[in-house]
Amino acid sequence: SLIATGNAYNGSFNLKVKVNPLLKQPTFDMDAGIKNVDMVYLNNFFEAYGKFKVDHGTFGLYTEFAAKDGAFTGYIKPIIRHIDINHEGNFGQIVWSDIISAGAWVLKNHKKDQVATKLPIEGRFDKPTEGLWTAISYLLKNAFIYALRPSIDNDIDLSKVNALPEKKGFLQELFGKKNKKQDKKINKK
Repeated sequence: SLIATGNAYNGSFNLKVKVNPLLKQPTFDMDAGIKNVDMVYLNNFFEAYGKFKVDHGTFGLYTEFAAKDGAFTGYIKPIIRHIDINHEGNFGQIVWSDIISAGAWVLKNHKKDQVATKLPIEGRFDKPTEGLWTAISYLLKNAFIYALRPSIDNDIDLSKVNALPEKKGFLQELFGKKNKKQDKKINKK
């Protein structure tokens, strides 16, 4: 077992991992979170990759993963709270900042003042799959239905690995990949 805590950019970090290093396949159960990171400290990153800066806001990232027998399941849940985009610079920078602000405003849960989603990741180490449509549905749920909690959900552990039900959200059903049997039926017609 490993437990670690620390501070990062005025926020706090915690990690709990239980691992069995003697097994051939990775076997572990991990919970980690970073919360209340002052996003102003990340402005160099935002400028380099997004061409914008923030004047205010906090960032949190919560994750759980478990793995055994070559399979794994888990999620990543980023949450941005109280974000305020900087609207200074030349005309192009101001327009770009306005676009980012508008997107954040539309996707924000106004009651909790947060933009959040949850990205499930599961599968085998040789063939991982991410739940992109599920992440989009969580983004919309957070904005319009209920706010995601800024915490670890405590719903992933070793017993959940390989016991994953095949469930698809509305957006995944509508736009996601069809299985091979359905594709063959469609191609025969």
